[in-house]
Amino acid sequence: MKKKYLLGALLLLFIGNGFSQSASSHVSMAKRSYGSGDYVSASFSAVAALRIKPKKKKAQEILSFSYELAQESIIESIDDLKAASKFFEGRRTVEQREDIVSLYKEVKKLDRKVYEISKIVRKPKFNILFDRIDVKTAYQESIVKLEEAKEEAAEMYYSKGLNWMKKEDRESFKRAAKAFKIAQIYIPNYKQSRTLYSESRKNGTTRIAIFAFDNKSRTSTFGAIAESVSDKLTADLFKNRIAMEFTEIVSRDELGAIMSEHKLNMSADLNQNSVSQYGELLGVHIIITGKITQVSAEHQRTIRDNPYSVSKNVVIGTKSYINKKGKARTKNVYGDVFASIYECNKTSKAILSGSFKVLDVKTGRVLSQDQFNQDYVWENKWFSYKGDERAINYSRYRGYDRSEKNPPTDFEMGNILVEQLTKKMAITITNLLK
Repeated sequence: MKKKYLLGALLLLFIGNGFSQSASSHVSMAKRSYGSGDYVSASFSAVAALRIKPKKKKAQEILSFSYELAQESIIESIDDLKAASKFFEGRRTVEQREDIVSLYKEVKKLDRKVYEISKIVRKPKFNILFDRIDVKTAYQESIVKLEEAKEEAAEMYYSKGLNWMKKEDRESFKRAAKAFKIAQIYIPNYKQSRTLYSESRKNGTTRIAIFAFDNKSRTSTFGAIAESVSDKLTADLFKNRIAMEFTEIVSRDELGAIMSEHKLNMSADLNQNSVSQYGELLGVHIIITGKITQVSAEHQRTIRDNPYSVSKNVVIGTKSYINKKGKARTKNVYGDVFASIYECNKTSKAILSGSFKVLDVKTGRVLSQDQFNQDYVWENKWFSYKGDERAINYSRYRGYDRSEKNPPTDFEMGNILVEQLTKKMAITITNLLK
């Protein structure tokens, strides 16, 4: 018996409780499950069918064959898992013993449901009256074994955390915090793991200063785009809860106050000596700097001067006539209609170019650096016409707007470029912080 069969059975129960199904549909499901060797699901489906229609012979027949096979397959899986989890081997042992507990619950549930259905079905055509299965003691023992495994797992990660703390460097404290966090999954606040996690997390946190990017492009139509990159990058990093668990970003106000106090400039052109000096004053481990070298936009509007003609045969009127039986009738009159189509196109393009660096304060080493060339294209295609609208096949113009639209401003396109760029930068920086 494989665990997937049990999952299938649970799904069947959920479906049965959530939706109204006929006895025949449950029987069909029972047949399919039995045919594939999933005797647990077959038994549950047969029980569901008999609850709706107790005299359903096919459901009785399937249950008479599937039930004992189902219980045997579950017990077989339990025995296999007991053998595999006899000795503690870490997280895997906990998972195996959790599966054992779940399987015993399945044995009890199947036993109860089949017993209940045997009381409902009067004078069955097939034998569906089985001996009750008592696994109460074994079930309780499996819970004890699971709790023992959880305690061993908690102790294992707790010990790992203590060992990492002894190294007393930032990366080791970070690993210690992760270990204490896992310990609490098994036993909440195991041996004060919550306090130890907080202490290790604090000592394992990387403080980052994001300098305002330098705008070397000498353009102002896009607003304070260099500052926008820094601010949006900070916001994107804050959204990543996993990365921020061990990351602290110095706020712009705090950064500005310290820089002003020491009369320093936030320049992208830092050397090894200045990086260490800035890092010491700011109390940070990493400095991110960058510059915008180009930001530009262009707008273009094109209208086709030479329109093209389209036509369609449509109803243009009706006329009266006398049919063969002498009765007055009317019929549609068809004719060609024409229109001249003027296709129009408007595009706006913006480009943002520059570079950024991620610097390690302690060594002055460049942890990551990259050039970026981010572009954004906005397009508005529409058409106008002269003539009879009925001649136009609108399905041909599905990608067209129905009218001319106002293009985004340079400022708006700049914001879009910044948003696209900082998402990519945040991924690069997040990977460094893992």
